[in-house]
Amino acid sequence: MDAMSDQLCRAYDAAECCRNVHSDPAWRTAAGQVCMQLGDYISQINHHEGMYRRLSEALEAFERSVAALARREAPQLSPAQLSGWCEETVLVARKLKQDMEQAGIHLPPLQRARVAELMAANGHFAAAFNSALTDPRKVGRSTAGLGRSVPLDPASVAAVMAGEPHESVRKEVYMAAGSSPSCNRELLDRMVGVRRDIARLQGFPSYAALRTSGSSLAAAPAAVVAFLERLAADVRPLAGQELGVLAGLKASDLRGSTAGGPTAVHAWDVEYYAARARRQLATSPASAVLRFTALPSVLAGVRLLLRRLFRIDLAVEAAAPGEAWAPGVLRCTASHPDLGPLGAVYLDLGDRPGKYPSAVTFPITCGRQLPAPHGGRQLPVMALLASASGTCPSSGQPAMTWRELRVLLHELGHCVHNLLSLTKYQHLWGTRCAQDLVEVPSHLFEYFVADPRVMALLARDRSACGAGADSGPRDGEPMPEGLLRELVEGRSATAALELQQQLVLSLADQWLFGEHPPGPAGAESGGLPTSDVWQKAVGLASSVAFVPGTSPELRVGHLTIYGGAYYGYVYARCLAAQLWRSTGLADDPLDPAAGEGVRAVGWFLTTGAGRRRDVAGQGRAACEILRAQLLAPGGSVEPLQLLAGLAEAADTPSELEERQRQRRRTLNPPQRTRHDPDAAVKAGLLQALAGGYAPRPERYLETLKAGL
Repeated sequence: MDAMSDQLCRAYDAAECCRNVHSDPAWRTAAGQVCMQLGDYISQINHHEGMYRRLSEALEAFERSVAALARREAPQLSPAQLSGWCEETVLVARKLKQDMEQAGIHLPPLQRARVAELMAANGHFAAAFNSALTDPRKVGRSTAGLGRSVPLDPASVAAVMAGEPHESVRKEVYMAAGSSPSCNRELLDRMVGVRRDIARLQGFPSYAALRTSGSSLAAAPAAVVAFLERLAADVRPLAGQELGVLAGLKASDLRGSTAGGPTAVHAWDVEYYAARARRQLATSPASAVLRFTALPSVLAGVRLLLRRLFRIDLAVEAAAPGEAWAPGVLRCTASHPDLGPLGAVYLDLGDRPGKYPSAVTFPITCGRQLPAPHGGRQLPVMALLASASGTCPSSGQPAMTWRELRVLLHELGHCVHNLLSLTKYQHLWGTRCAQDLVEVPSHLFEYFVADPRVMALLARDRSACGAGADSGPRDGEPMPEGLLRELVEGRSATAALELQQQLVLSLADQWLFGEHPPGPAGAESGGLPTSDVWQKAVGLASSVAFVPGTSPELRVGHLTIYGGAYYGYVYARCLAAQLWRSTGLADDPLDPAAGEGVRAVGWFLTTGAGRRRDVAGQGRAACEILRAQLLAPGGSVEPLQLLAGLAEAADTPSELEERQRQRRRTLNPPQRTRHDPDAAVKAGLLQALAGGYAPRPERYLETLKAGL
């Protein structure tokens, strides 16, 4: 069943990538049609009673046999049959069965047909919603005064919000964008209704409850909302301080005007004065970073970084003619000295009209273990989209702003997670893991662009030495540490306000897909219109007031993709902050022993009381622990067990070493030791909350306060 699913995913994922990224509209249209056809076919497969019956019978036979053995009775299955059920096989069988049941196969015929219809509709909302944001006819334009007409696509609006000195123009564009594209209102209402009906037909009180059922860290929407509300209260004082700084800047602009009383900072002011606050902390021009971030130089640095962290070798070359979807796409082939070939990543970093509006990684082929007689592994293939909007003054080549470099590293974290995943089944490969753990590696990678030791690899002016594939760590002039310090301090100037925006998104996402969703049906049970849901989230989590007459949710494409799971970003930020410190990466992110097994250095574990236990001489390289315990398992370990394993890693170096030896010998995921679920709580990684689990946010709040 996993092999069959793999064949479908390889076709569907390639088409899904094409319909979002291809530069030729004809290809996008054709790929969209393929997605619709395959979506219908997948719906039929998920309703195949014969497969569901065989899967259920096999799983039931295994579980009965295990129970019989526990009672010291004869099992239904023979020893040879039982030996085929490794822990990962049991998990993938349960997940496949759950997927089929979420498609309604266990329901009466009429309900099953309705679920199939709803699931087919749900599969197309994201593409339609996001394509509207890049369609000039749908987003429209704003006559912003001063004789200008501003297109309302996300990039143009963001440029006005950050750089327009006239408040009246900012306000006009903000208000116009706040109701654009209008077609997304109907799409969002329909999507909320469809997802509500899917959940209720399957016996869940809400779509958010459906998303947290099964394999998730949160386990219950109530745990998510309680965590978000607590974090919103904790960060509000720090956000208030930042807002006070922005109000002071605005007051200085208004000095001499007739306005009296305290200066109010409105939603259309935040980005403009945040940019001003960052510039005040900088002595270098905004373009100074571009000298060190030409794309060839950045890619040379990425190769060095992956080699130092995980011993990944990356060969970069232009995609062959006809192989890619746009000019300038690169193909990166990854390998490892012990694990062999790891897979390929296509890099699409150029700017072009109509390009997908945000950075993203699309899977094209999932990794998995190939069955006998072939053996070996199916290597994954991905497409990474990001942007390089600047120009290097030294070489004239495309170059990345510091923010774009951070986004690239974020997406690279997803790619590395996939490349290093060694699961038996594609259904559990890499980022096909728990929704509230999937962003942890990518947020961990973001810390690298704030560390001067890592940036000395990534950001160098290599124009004089060619910045080729063989560029060494000392080739070219590194970005000055003072410039990096200015960039880090500039970002931290409004870090709490930015966290508040993430909390608003997460809360709105929970409430849109919660037990009282918006829309006509939601109104019957006390639901609010979508804009009122957003206003409620702003009132609870933001220090910046909601602007009446606007609907910011019409421009948030993540609502279509994550639906009830956007909170995973905030979960990931908190967990990444803890792992950055507790693994020792903060002390030495480029330790030469990283990835080389056991080494005589300390592995520090933060306890719930904030103490640190030094197990010097018994620890493992931080990156080796992360590779073995966080990245390699993919989704083959339940999230609570995964974090418990990370927490216990310091106590079991010999066990980890043996696992690594076994993996190198067989390339098969070994049977894993069951970790104490309470270990992650005792270690201070998690807190039990409202029927589920949430990360402890103290370390993340510390990084905000410290300007990190």
